[in-house]
Amino acid sequence: MVISVSAKWWKATFWGMLLLGITGCGTFSGSSVSSSSGLVMAMPKQYPAVTGFSFSAVSPELEGAVSALQLNNQNHLAAVISWTNVPHSASFLLWQPGANHPPIIPYFHVSATALSPSSQIIVGGESNGKNVITFGQHQWAWSASTTRAPQWITASWNQGIYAVAPSTKGGWDIIKISSQKLVSESPLPLNAGQHIVAIAAAQNGGLWIATSHPNQIVLWRQGTFQQSYTLPGRVMTLVRPQNTRSLKSANPVIALLASPSALPGTADSVVEIASHHLRVDKLAMAWLVGTQQVPFIAGASSADWVSPHHLLLTLWDSGLNQVAIARLNLETGQATILPNSIFHPNLLNAQAPFFPLTASPSKNLIVVGQGYGLAFYITSSATWTQFMK
Repeated sequence: MVISVSAKWWKATFWGMLLLGITGCGTFSGSSVSSSSGLVMAMPKQYPAVTGFSFSAVSPELEGAVSALQLNNQNHLAAVISWTNVPHSASFLLWQPGANHPPIIPYFHVSATALSPSSQIIVGGESNGKNVITFGQHQWAWSASTTRAPQWITASWNQGIYAVAPSTKGGWDIIKISSQKLVSESPLPLNAGQHIVAIAAAQNGGLWIATSHPNQIVLWRQGTFQQSYTLPGRVMTLVRPQNTRSLKSANPVIALLASPSALPGTADSVVEIASHHLRVDKLAMAWLVGTQQVPFIAGASSADWVSPHHLLLTLWDSGLNQVAIARLNLETGQATILPNSIFHPNLLNAQAPFFPLTASPSKNLIVVGQGYGLAFYITSSATWTQFMK
C-alpha cells in the first residue's frame, strides 16, 4: 500500500531542502486497498481493526516521531512531529476527511510544543535574542534577560496559555498568556534539586505541575501551591479530560506513573486527582489476549481521558514489539484490551517507545502515534467510510 503526496506538499530548509513523502508501512494486514484524501491504506476485512501508514523522509539522516495527537468531533486530526536528530525543530500536521493534501507546517528554533483544545499548535522558542510563543497568527515575545526559552507549554479552553521556562536567576518562572496578552511572569516556588517532568493547565485556573526529587504533583495558582500530593513513583505524563463539563469535580487531572517495579520506559499506575482526593489504580503487567489467552507483557505509554469514568491507554510490549489499546474503568480500576487492537509499530533505531493516542468524542475512531507514523483503530465499516470519505 502506498500513500502518494506531491513534493509541493511541504518544503522547508533543514540544512538544505527537505522533502517529506509518505509510504505504506507494511506492518498491517488487509484485503483490499482504498484511497481517499491523498491516503492509501488497507481496508480491514472485519471490524474492529487497526490499519495505518508511516511517514518516510527522503533523507535517511532525518528521524521523526509523532509526539502529540488530537482528534476532534469532526474527525480533524492534529499531530506534532518532533525531529529527534534535528535539534530545535518540529512540524505540525492538520488533516481532515476530504483534504487532498493536508498541510504540514515546519517550525524552527523550537524549545517546546503543545496542542491547544482547538487543535492548533502552540510553539515556544527563541528568535532574535528574545523568547517567543507562537499560537496561530499570534506571537508573544519577552526579554531573554529574565528567562530562557520555555521548556513546557500547555493551554486550556478558558484560562489561556501557560509556559514554564528556566529563570536566568536560577529556578523556574511561569509565563501566563490570557486574552491574547502576556500578562505575567511569576517565579515558581520549587525546592532546590526538584525537577519538573510534566505540566497541564487546570480546568478552573492554575497549573498542575509534576516533579521528581521528590515525586510530587502540585496545583499552582496565583503564585502559590494550593494542593500538593506525594506520589509512589515518577510521573510520565499528565492527562486532562476531553470534556470537563461532564465532570463534577474541580480541576481534575490524571497522571501515568512509573513505580520502581514498572517495566522500563512505561507506567504501571494511574493516579486520578479530583475534588482534593487522590486515587491510585495499579495496572496489570501481564495480560491474556483473545480466545487463546495469548500472554501480553506490557506497561502503559500514553492515555486519553475520553469520558468521566473511562481512560484509553496504549500498552507497550517490548519483548514482542507490539502495541495494544486498553480501556480502564476509573470507577472499578478494571482494564481490558480492546478487541483486535494489537499491532506492530514502526520504530526507528533507538527510538523511544512512546505511543500517544487520541479518540474521537464518539469513541469509534482511535488514532495512535507509532514512531514516525500513525495507526488507526476503526470500529466499523461506517466509521471507515466516514473517516476515509
